[in-house]
Amino acid sequence: MRETYDGPLTLATDMQVWNVTDEQVVVREVFEDENVAPTGTTAAYRSAEREPPNVVETWMSPDIIGGKWEGYEPPPIPRP
Repeated sequence: MRETYDGPLTLATDMQVWNVTDEQVVVREVFEDENVAPTGTTAAYRSAEREPPNVVETWMSPDIIGGKWEGYEPPPIPRP
């Protein structure tokens, strides 16, 4: 990189984001929470019954789903 560019440089790590505006560039870690409701929601939306997330499809690798690690028990998902 430095052979062709000598300006400011940041290399990303996992869960890193750049906020770029005309005035500045801010490098920060992502704040992520699956249980946050979108802004402007109604009380009915927030209190509506929902199915629990399908944990197997959302975070387990195909190796775990396929039984490669027999007897593996995934850790519990934290709940607020």
